[in-house]
Formats: sequence, structure tokens, C-alpha cells
Amino acid sequence: MPLLAAALAVPLAAADLAHRRLPDVLTLPACPAAVVAVAVAAAYGPGPPLVGAAVAGAVVFAGAHALVRAVAPGWLGAGDVKLAGSLGALLGAVGWAALVTTALAAAVFTAVLALAAVTPRWRHWRSGVPHGPGLLAVTCVAVLFPGAALEGL
Repeated sequence: MPLLAAALAVPLAAADLAHRRLPDVLTLPACPAAVVAVAVAAAYGPGPPLVGAAVAGAVVFAGAHALVRAVAPGWLGAGDVKLAGSLGALLGAVGWAALVTTALAAAVFTAVLALAAVTPRWRHWRSGVPHGPGLLAVTCVAVLFPGAALEGL
């Protein structure tokens, strides 16, 4: 699962930083890739409980992002919501603490990007800052170091 998170993170974060978009060509294949990664991890590990946790994580994480998008459409893009489902599956497999910690840390990461957006180099983000890079970076850390999320709570 850490390899999948890293493989998704690089092209998606680059696209979001450069164009303020998470393209379907990258977000849509992430879902079946997450399913395969969780299935392999479950087959060689805890089994069906891991799959159940991953499905619940995907539903909760994507649902939370969809709710934010519905309430405040300018805050998140559709790509963020689609990506949240895939990342939620990986985070759900790691544990609920990772899911909650990632949601909070990604928001902080995005806020830091918003502060950087006032510099001349990043002025093209006049309508807001991309949330994908923060979401991807924090997810990578959470799946690479799953115990770290528990220590933060």
C-alpha cells in the first residue's frame, strides 16, 4: 500500500500544483489500484477485516469530502472527492486514527499552501489553493508509518 500511495502522489500532486486539477486519467484508475492493494494486503495479512475497514474508510473519507464540496464548492474540487475514496481505502486499512489524523493534517498542509500563495511565485492560485498535494503527502506518511497516527492521538 505504501508503494501505491507514493506512485499516486507524485503525478497527482504535480498536476494539482501546476494546473489546480486532479485529472480523471489519474484519479479514476486509483480506485481499482487501491482495491488490488488492499486485497493483496488482506490475503497476506489479517484477511476480510482489513477489506471491511478499507471499504468503510473509503466511504467515510469520500463522503466527508463530498459533503464539504456540496456545502462549499469552492473549497474542494471534484478531483479531490474522487481521490479521497481511493486514499480513504488505504487509510481505512491502516486504521481509523490514520484516517482522522490525515484529514486534519491535510487541512493544515493546505492552509500552509494558502499562506505561500501570497508570494509572487504562486499568485496564479487567486481562486484558492490545491488540496490534493497535502492530502497525498499526508496519506503517504500515514501508510508508510502507520503507528505514527496513533501516537498523535
